[in-house]
Amino acid sequence: MGFTKVYPFTTEKLSGYFPVMDLKDKSVFTVGSSGDQVFNALVCGAGKITVFDINPDTSKFYKIKRDLILSVPREQLIDEVSLVKDVQLTADFFSEEAITSFNKYLQDEESYQLLRERLRNDDVSFVVGDIFRMSDSMGDKKFDRMFFSNILHYIEYFFPNDDPYWILESNFEEWKSHLNDGGILQLLYLYDHSIDKIKTNERLKRMRLKQIFPSASYDVFRVRETLGSDGFDVIDFKGTQGLPWSRDSIVTYTKKWDDFMKEIIVIVGPTGVGKTKLSIELAKKIDAEVINGDSVAIYRGLDIGSAKPTVEEREGIVHHLIDICDVDDNYTVYEYQKDVRRKIDDISKRGKRIIIVGGTGLYIRAALYDYKFVEGTNNNDYKDLSNEELVETIKSYNVEDIPHVNNRQRLIRLLNKLENGEEIVTEKSKLLYPCKVIGLTTDRDYLYERINMRVDKMIKEGLVEEVTGLKDKYLTSRVLNTGIGYKEFYNYFYKESSLDEVIEAIKLDSRRYAKRQYTFFNHQFDTKWFDVNFEDFSKTVEEVYEYIEK
Repeated sequence: MGFTKVYPFTTEKLSGYFPVMDLKDKSVFTVGSSGDQVFNALVCGAGKITVFDINPDTSKFYKIKRDLILSVPREQLIDEVSLVKDVQLTADFFSEEAITSFNKYLQDEESYQLLRERLRNDDVSFVVGDIFRMSDSMGDKKFDRMFFSNILHYIEYFFPNDDPYWILESNFEEWKSHLNDGGILQLLYLYDHSIDKIKTNERLKRMRLKQIFPSASYDVFRVRETLGSDGFDVIDFKGTQGLPWSRDSIVTYTKKWDDFMKEIIVIVGPTGVGKTKLSIELAKKIDAEVINGDSVAIYRGLDIGSAKPTVEEREGIVHHLIDICDVDDNYTVYEYQKDVRRKIDDISKRGKRIIIVGGTGLYIRAALYDYKFVEGTNNNDYKDLSNEELVETIKSYNVEDIPHVNNRQRLIRLLNKLENGEEIVTEKSKLLYPCKVIGLTTDRDYLYERINMRVDKMIKEGLVEEVTGLKDKYLTSRVLNTGIGYKEFYNYFYKESSLDEVIEAIKLDSRRYAKRQYTFFNHQFDTKWFDVNFEDFSKTVEEVYEYIEK
């Protein structure tokens, strides 16, 4: 393969690409080109960097440019590079404004000084070789991040009579073999103005592109087909990062998508503490969609007793996994896990943030941690759960009659029964997604007062009528007989309890449940707790927002 002259500065928006790749302390592989790939990677905190290029002048120019950065002020660097004569440079010398925009290290004095500091102690090595025979030079070396720049363009440039996609396909498995687990590989390709053609293509839904942003002379669909659907995406940095217009789009392969996705925000806490309100306010600020994490709100018709947010209360924020089942459906934790992970994948691929909100601890934990379910069994021994954890897990089903904490056999038997014959297998409770767990709390006495007032409000809004309308049709429904706010009516319908007794029972059960929720979320999650300011809730919103955006 041939090579071009050395570029004096990058023609790519590295100030946008590299921060998104999360290079901090990562082992990085990058093409040599102008050397800016290395300089921007260092500013972004990269660890060991391996630079690969077929042009031996690239290494020579890097050393010249490195010495200039260490010796001249930031304001003089562009002019000094333009005077370099020891290496043949291309004529692609952009304006000072464009060069500064493309390079993070040139955008402010702090970044420039940081680069200088890191250059004095850098760990950068150069390898001269052919990218299409990479293993000849690299052996079995692996990296956390691999940046191939616009190699697609050069495939087409240097092999005009060959199929660039065949060449790409034939080498891609080798490139992937040099990625560590969780590693990210990125390829740039040039932007053109054929976007209208892409918009009308019905294959987009199947392509699951994050955003419609096509390449220049490349068929984006064919690229996607060549590289496979497992982890590839097309990212519009103009849209997702708020950057000025750039001529480049990017193809990303990630061995594990979750390493590249933005943090999931999880809002937990006891009933009546303001979780729903916070989720909606945060969703408006961070452009998020909300996934329900309450086991009762899943069911159609259980509206008032579950404190399910109405359409009006959602304020236009998209909500998922609300009203997806009939009351007599036997919806399990296993089904929730499958559904919520599909939602996480879909929302992430569309470039939106995710907020999971609810008080059902087991549902949320099964969604986010490595709980595995095997259908058709009823004999899980729960080796990874202590007796105390078994009790807390059972309590998450709103069960009151629980065996003694020391009676492990009965605890296991009851939990298997609650799981409807579906086995939970835990694997060291490993978190599967990047997330921040936000817990809301307040003074315990005040919380109990709010719970009591909330129950009274439910009664005024028609809770009795809601349950009455459901009881004849769904009398044997599990959720009606176990869900707080519904199960207490059982004796009422059989004239064994008065309405006042039912109301007091709901209040008592809700307070007990709130206490259990505190315990569960304290022990089962790495939770950051916030005291709710009910007099000025906006202050709580801002406090949480500042935390999640750190």
